[in-house]
Amino acid sequence: MTHVSPAVLHRRPRHAKHISTNLALGLREIESWSKRSYHFQGSCWRNVAIGAYTVAAIA
Repeated sequence: MTHVSPAVLHRRPRHAKHISTNLALGLREIESWSKRSYHFQGSCWRNVAIGAYTVAAIA
């Protein structure tokens, strides 16, 4: 049986918290961007859909 040091056990939760914090910040950034671009959102999302469809067709 291998010995696991306490430092390794304590490293994992902090890493998970760091990832969740980055995800929360990223979601907030996306939310603020979508609010800012609301006036041209229709054409933007249509272009995104066309681009995604094109990529799916090529892949």
